[in-house]
Amino acid sequence: DAISRSFSQGHNLNFSRYSAWWAFDFVNNWMQLRYSTMSAEDVYPRIEAWQDDIDRQRRALEEEKEGLHLAAWQASLQENLVADWWKLADSLVVKYNDGYMNIPRVGEKQGYPEFFTDMIGFSNDVHPVWVQPAAKPQSSLDAYVSPSTWLPRTWDSHSHTWLADSTRQVADSHHLIIALACLAQFSVGVVVGAVWERRQQRAKTNISNGFTRLP
Repeated sequence: DAISRSFSQGHNLNFSRYSAWWAFDFVNNWMQLRYSTMSAEDVYPRIEAWQDDIDRQRRALEEEKEGLHLAAWQASLQENLVADWWKLADSLVVKYNDGYMNIPRVGEKQGYPEFFTDMIGFSNDVHPVWVQPAAKPQSSLDAYVSPSTWLPRTWDSHSHTWLADSTRQVADSHHLIIALACLAQFSVGVVVGAVWERRQQRAKTNISNGFTRLP
């Protein structure tokens, strides 16, 4: 077995085009801008093409009697793959630059799927939209599958665990108790402060009344 140099060098804190890890990681991160389109039109077809080419080369190599070129083929294959993945990365930067689709025509806008806009409550209203879980999705989502189980949705910061729906009320009650305790402490502080201020005013009045003004 052979390992090319690009697969044995590089660090995640130092960007380098000589590292295989950075080639694949860069493409992976860039795909997050528009994963559905990039995966369907650019990345997945490239993966399938490489897989077919590797299988073809491997079969041709296995037919050779000597088999002395296996290590050299592996190292060459790895280097060619990394070089091509950097070309893919560069093409993705150009094609999806500034949030547009720039190939084959520059500056074409890409909208969102209808089911996604319905899911997040998108509209022309400029006011904030507070998204809440729905029991049933909009009709625009044709491939919806009803859930067979429920996952916890509440995070308890005190126990550092997710809480099931049955324990959500307990968590809410706990937070309510804390809020009421803080409010009670604040109210007591206000009352004590007001009483102390009144006593101070009375003390000043008594002192002033103990003297007789000169004519």
